[in-house]
Amino acid sequence: MSITKKIALTSTVRQADGTNKRMPTGVELSVTVYSVAEMQAHSPEAAQYVEDALEASIMANARNKGSQQNLPADIAALIATAERSGAALAVAREFIADFSKYLQTKSGKSAAVQALYTGMVKQRATIALSSEARRMGLAAQLEQFVMEATPEEATKYSNILTTLNDLCSGTVELDDNDL
Repeated sequence: MSITKKIALTSTVRQADGTNKRMPTGVELSVTVYSVAEMQAHSPEAAQYVEDALEASIMANARNKGSQQNLPADIAALIATAERSGAALAVAREFIADFSKYLQTKSGKSAAVQALYTGMVKQRATIALSSEARRMGLAAQLEQFVMEATPEEATKYSNILTTLNDLCSGTVELDDNDL
């Protein structure tokens, strides 16, 4: 049975302190959400749409996990780890803000290097494409960040830090001949 859900659109607004905050735009949408059964009953194309959306979701989850050992092993693990509360995104935003603040106040790095490391943390896929010097530099800053963090912060950010460290220590297998 389909249901209608309302969503309020937001946009990112830069705050006076330099951080970004999601703010409501004032636009609200009513979205019809169809059940899997309705999609399957509608047509083979609709059923394929559901299957494609599920595959895209699973692949996005895998990209966000960052390493093979962090991936769910079966369906039970996949649905057990699904978080719909936005808590994981909130922790990720908090980590980026805290790491950026650390870089500004304690790293001794130039603004350009701070921006580079913050960008690598925000867009994890860029880590794999970065030079070894950049990856090792980021890894060193992450290690120093952990040393400066409180035990509560280290625990809260442990999954993020583990993933980032794994990405930094991975090998790059990009050859110009592949382009």
